[in-house]
Amino acid sequence: MDPAEYLPSFLAESREHLQELNVAIVALEQNPGDAGGIDAIFRAVHSVKGMAGTMGFTGIAELSHEMEAVFELVRQRRGAVARETVDVVLECVDALAAAVDAIERDGEERIDSAPLIPRLRALVRAPDVRPASSQTGNAGVLEASRNAPGAVIAQVDFAPEILMPSVHAYVLLTGLRERGTVLASSPPEEELDGWDGRTVEVLCGADFERAEIEAVLAATEGIASVSFRKPALTDEPLASEQAPPAAPVAELTDHDADDFGLGAPQASASRIARTVRVDAERLDQLMHYMGELVVHRTQLAALVEQADVPGIGQAMQQLERTSQALRAMVMKVRMVQVEVVFSRLPRLIRDVAGELGKEVVLQLSGADTELDRTVVDALGDPLVHLVRNAIDHGLEPAAERIAAGKPPSGALKVSARHAGGGVVITVRDDGRGVNAAEVSARARERGLIGATEELTVAAATDLLFTPGFSTARQMSEISGRGVGMDAARAAVRALGGDVVIESEAGVGTTAEIHLPLTLAITSALLVEVGGLPFAIPLDRVERTLALAGQNVRQAAGQQLLLLPERVVPLHDAARLLTVTAGDEPEHAVIVRAGDELLALAVGELIGQGELLTRPLPPELETSRPVAAGAVLAEGGIALVVDCDALPAAISRELAASAIAA
Repeated sequence: MDPAEYLPSFLAESREHLQELNVAIVALEQNPGDAGGIDAIFRAVHSVKGMAGTMGFTGIAELSHEMEAVFELVRQRRGAVARETVDVVLECVDALAAAVDAIERDGEERIDSAPLIPRLRALVRAPDVRPASSQTGNAGVLEASRNAPGAVIAQVDFAPEILMPSVHAYVLLTGLRERGTVLASSPPEEELDGWDGRTVEVLCGADFERAEIEAVLAATEGIASVSFRKPALTDEPLASEQAPPAAPVAELTDHDADDFGLGAPQASASRIARTVRVDAERLDQLMHYMGELVVHRTQLAALVEQADVPGIGQAMQQLERTSQALRAMVMKVRMVQVEVVFSRLPRLIRDVAGELGKEVVLQLSGADTELDRTVVDALGDPLVHLVRNAIDHGLEPAAERIAAGKPPSGALKVSARHAGGGVVITVRDDGRGVNAAEVSARARERGLIGATEELTVAAATDLLFTPGFSTARQMSEISGRGVGMDAARAAVRALGGDVVIESEAGVGTTAEIHLPLTLAITSALLVEVGGLPFAIPLDRVERTLALAGQNVRQAAGQQLLLLPERVVPLHDAARLLTVTAGDEPEHAVIVRAGDELLALAVGELIGQGELLTRPLPPELETSRPVAAGAVLAEGGIALVVDCDALPAAISRELAASAIAA
């Protein structure tokens, strides 16, 4: 085996297992009686050990093996897990992660486990005793089957091309043990390290049910086929004892399989889930070509309208349906759950809160929100900055909270939700809030405001994003350098988004990361405003109508569109989008802006279509309610209207009108 060929898979799978360990170990500290959590830790550690051993990374394999001994003790004791124990094993996880990074960087694991292994062994008060198996190899399976009425032998054949078969076999056996009685296996579980075979035989007890077997098989990757056979309940000697080779077992028929609750022998194998790892750059290329296809299709549709060729219209419709289906599939392939980022937070909060001596309860919601991969990739660092800031500056120590009539443990809520064409990540704490007086004092010391000037809460909050500004009096590993909040906003604004903070003294602070459309294809309504094209996301459009003949009234300086079912505020889109007004608006587009409806007066309705959108560059940052740019069929650019930003633009426009009056 050429290790270099399998290195990308090793790196990806190792990182997945190490992240799983971070989450599971922190959860185990909170709920030490969770047997499923301990088993998940075992699977992850053993998988890392097996993969590292196969790839020749002995340092990772050795440290992982020592970690297994600690968790074996935890599993036996079933009691509270000491914080010192969790600290040590998390340090080991960090060391393993650093080694994986080093392997990716320069091909060497560069791990120094010498300081960690003695600490792990000190946690193990008794030798790591593993039950010795009396069943070895295929003969052990057959011998055990002679006295196992109702049992069945499952033969699992792994695909020849799978990497690290010992890991896959371990996952299979562990999964089966969680759901029923495994009487014997070939190879035995304790002999899996370094195993390079492709066939595993498992003697499953009579307590197994069909659904449980199928669940384990579906969760085990790399299985090529599965078959079952019924043990022959006989006292005849085994083949190794000069008996005829066919005596110990009998083939399992479909009828017999149903008796065992397992179904037809090949039924499970046909339903085994399969996944393929794809390099992220290939997904980016696929998205790029999909965007180009949308542009070319739109150009072709314009040409088809001018052509008089029999059948070309129908062919164009079929092309549009197929390309739309392809577009939906490409977008789905690129979607990942925000849980990828949220899963890092329990470990982060444990470490930061422990260092600061604070008690923090984390609440996560919306972790299953699916986002484009580019959004998730960009979300990690800004979110970490906001969370660390909330724990350090927002949440009070337990004594201060009790004195203020609050619970000793601070609440930190992190949530994700879709908002219009983008996404909003919210970090909310119930801490002390932004102290405007303290921020003002620090700003005066820095010469940022006048000697007698006092900032409002809103102004003080905005000042926190000033590069180099911090209210901390001493620098630490967590804060004091004045780069966290500034870095968070800079990273989000580089994507065309923003970070907004609201705070109330004594109640808490809410920080929101607003991320607009990134590289994506969106359905939009194209309209003309002041002679320029603008795109309104189609999912925000309620209806369109011609203004001629509509009942329009004015009240308190505000135009109102009186519809049969409701009254909707009518606004001139040219003024809101700050473009030179053209001809008198002829149409109105009623859109959803947050929780309200409003009507935009536009010149023309150009049509609707699928647009390739891209974030606006930072140098084009503007107060106009636009979220992105879109490439049109003729090569022009249309700005995408940010419907959620329209209310703020309306407020600014009304304020300006009032001042002018």
